[in-house]
Amino acid sequence: LWAVNRNAAYAFANNKEPQMVTSMLLFIRSLAFAIGALISGYLLLKAGFQLVFAVLIVLSILIFIPANMLNLDFKKEKLTLITLFEELDVRRISFKIWRTALVMASYMSASTIASSFILPIYLNSIGFDYLNVGLILALYNATGAILLPLTLYRKTYIKHVIFAQSLLYIPAAITLPLSKTRLTLFIVLIMGLGESLSYITWESLIAQAVKGQNNIAITIGYLHAPSNLIMIPSLIFAGLIAEKFGYMLTFWVSSLLFLLYSIASWLILKRHNSNYCSD
Repeated sequence: LWAVNRNAAYAFANNKEPQMVTSMLLFIRSLAFAIGALISGYLLLKAGFQLVFAVLIVLSILIFIPANMLNLDFKKEKLTLITLFEELDVRRISFKIWRTALVMASYMSASTIASSFILPIYLNSIGFDYLNVGLILALYNATGAILLPLTLYRKTYIKHVIFAQSLLYIPAAITLPLSKTRLTLFIVLIMGLGESLSYITWESLIAQAVKGQNNIAITIGYLHAPSNLIMIPSLIFAGLIAEKFGYMLTFWVSSLLFLLYSIASWLILKRHNSNYCSD
């Protein structure tokens, strides 16, 4: 999925700042996620889990309609299993790709631990009902939508983006479990804005990694492989920490992983793409 939609975005971008095109798609996706979270919270409160899953089934079927309407005018070629496995040969993947993939995995671990798992549970534990949790998660993801105008610029200085994402996300993740209930929403929104900014960094890492690659889709797929795999131990790890030590340590671990992601991203992008990092 991640390889296909980015490959399509790269085709639309025509090699002109593709990371901003894919960032725009992610911010639109964030807005859609916000709407979905809000509706899910309302349906959970009014009708329960069964109706929510029924709606998800219907939406999963309907998504094929716009997907089939998309026409990128790609050259169609017959793909055999032999050709496919030759393209998927791990030995063809360079060290640069794996290094970037591991850096991306550090972000995915941070995001999985905090926003994807612990945050809704923590909000419910301090008194928010399903509707309010859904509303807060909707606002958390909607922060990405307000960054849409930023994607219209052809040139974005990644150094400033990385600094801003770190300044917003890390202090918010550290102070969230220490805050009073009335400050929770404000801190969550700051944290969400920092994570949304990190999408630009994420897409910039992908853009620099695929340069010069014969098969962009395969490269993007391998870039996401460690991130998808690390979600499994991250969820288990977060559950164990929350159970044994409470929510505070889980948010702090997430902030540390996010800091590592920011520093490593800056080092990679500074070395490989001076156009993104120059003043």
